[in-house]
Formats: sequence, structure tokens, C-alpha cells
Amino acid sequence: MASCHERGGASARLAKGLTPEPGHYHVLKPKHSAFRATALPILLQQLGVERLAITGIATDSCVLATALDAHMRSYRLWVPGDCTAARTQTLQRAAMHLLRHTCDAEVAASSGRRDPFGLARK
Repeated sequence: MASCHERGGASARLAKGLTPEPGHYHVLKPKHSAFRATALPILLQQLGVERLAITGIATDSCVLATALDAHMRSYRLWVPGDCTAARTQTLQRAAMHLLRHTCDAEVAASSGRRDPFGLARK
């Protein structure tokens, strides 16, 4: 993050938006799934989390692995396709298909659905 801040421009703006603030949780992910060899399962349990929004690179690898692990743990999932990336459009489409049909994930774009879990107050 520090090198992105130092470069300025788009890199710095992106890094600034992603930099954890005091009180934010962050977990180092050493493997494909965010659940593998991390404290994430314990953290989510302690926080009482039931729904996850999963984003990142690569949709056909890390995002898919994390979503599969989350689905096996009965989390409701939202994977906005415009917040993920794969090496090719073919891999992206295939991964999004698996996420929708294998993990029961909501795959609406981030701009296409403001409240993917139906939590808006009426």
C-alpha cells in the first residue's frame, strides 16, 4: 500500500480507499480461499455474520474458492461481477455461472442492486 500511496494518481486513490481504518478488520489471505489458513471463520462467527459480499481477483480462482468455502458454511453470498476480474471474459463468465448455480450466489452488479440481501429499512 505504501508504494501505491507514494506513486500518486489512480494508484494512490485506490490504495486510500482500500486502506483499513481504525476499527476495521482485515485478514491476511495466504491461499486461494479466504477461509483456508486464516482466522476468518472464527472472526465471522464472533461477529455473527450470515451474509458475505465477495470481490477480488481472480474470479475463477480465489473468488470462486472463497465462495465455495462460504457456501459450505451456509453463508448467503453476493458476488458483484463488476467487482471481480479473471484473465479472460470466458473464465469470468464461467466462474460467475458456477457462483450463481453452485453457490446460490447473488451475482448482480454493484450498481445493479443496492440491497442484495434485502436489508433496506422500509
